[in-house]
Amino acid sequence: MHRNGKTPVSANGTLLAEPLPSPSVPIMVVDTDAPAPQPATGRKLTASMGASIDAQLLAARVAIDTVLGDPDMQAALALYGYDAEHIRAGQALYERALALHRQQQAGYGERYTATDARDAAQAQAHAVYIRHLAIARVALRGERGPAQALGLARSRERSCAGWLGQAQQFYANALSNSAIGRKLASFGATQPQLIQAQQLVAAVAVKLMAQQATKESALALTKQRNAALDAMGAWMRDFRAIARVALGA
Repeated sequence: MHRNGKTPVSANGTLLAEPLPSPSVPIMVVDTDAPAPQPATGRKLTASMGASIDAQLLAARVAIDTVLGDPDMQAALALYGYDAEHIRAGQALYERALALHRQQQAGYGERYTATDARDAAQAQAHAVYIRHLAIARVALRGERGPAQALGLARSRERSCAGWLGQAQQFYANALSNSAIGRKLASFGATQPQLIQAQQLVAAVAVKLMAQQATKESALALTKQRNAALDAMGAWMRDFRAIARVALGA
């Protein structure tokens, strides 16, 4: 029952059924958005708890650049072990984290491109494959042996790997068995058509391998980026703690 005449709104999105071929859902690194930190003013060094990665990087850059641009702050921090060399070390951690973050973003771009290419190839091959499946079910009706060889009785796999295995089985056995080939040809699925369809399926396999390679690369870059952010974050925590003592920030 609605209260105050207002319809409650669900926080969950609607789950839509995916038609074959099922598109791959890219694994994304989710960042928590938060207001970007304000630039440091005077002798203040600000922190942004729970900030997004971009905001974390910006906060580190602002804090480090503020100190490097202020000789008085450098002198005060040097008394507590944060001399110019130590600050430069923190700057190097920031620059590494920034570079890896950019590489990780580019890596995911390559992954999405490879996924889209695989989706397109699979959609093209699937359109032909389901037509040949329909023909085979008519041409081989009541023949359990050929039906088993082509996988006609199996439910259709929705994963790309499962779909690929079924399509490869269908065309490999349809083309290697002359009796099956003749019956399919009598309903319009000729050998040249089957060969062309098999090549479309092979192209999906190639693009799936490329997609997997970009996925692994993107995940590796994410791991490196996260390690660099952790190192930078640890340095910044100590730096801010000392800055509060040295600068009264």
